[in-house]
Amino acid sequence: MGTLTIRRPEDRWTLVQTIVTTLMPLFNNAVYHNMLNIAHLFDEEGQDHEWTVFRIAQIKGDSDEDSWKNHRGEDFFIGWVGEEGWKLSATRAGLARWLVDAVEGKAEAWVGKMPAVSSCATA
Repeated sequence: MGTLTIRRPEDRWTLVQTIVTTLMPLFNNAVYHNMLNIAHLFDEEGQDHEWTVFRIAQIKGDSDEDSWKNHRGEDFFIGWVGEEGWKLSATRAGLARWLVDAVEGKAEAWVGKMPAVSSCATA
C-alpha cells in the first residue's frame, strides 16, 4: 500500500497530489520518505517478483456489516491519479472487495505497477 506521495509517470496533474507531495515532507518527513522508499524498492528490486502497490488517499466507511453491505457492490476505480473516474477516497468495502479480487487473479493488468485506487467518481 502506498499514498499519493508516490508519483507515477502515467499520473495526470492534480492540485491534490501537488499539495500532498509539497506538504507531506514538511508535516511528516519520515512517512513521506518511507513512501518514496517503497516505490524505489519495487522499481529497482521488484523484477523477480509479482507485486502490485496500490496508492490510496483516504479510506471512508466503517467496518460493520451494514457498511459492507451498502458499499461492496460499488463501482471501483483502478488506474492513474487524475484519470476520469478517479477521486480522493475509497470505501473500506470497495477496497476490500478489490483486494480479494486482486489476490484471486482479477488484477493481472496491474502486476508490476502502482495504480491509484478509489471509489469511482462517475458512479
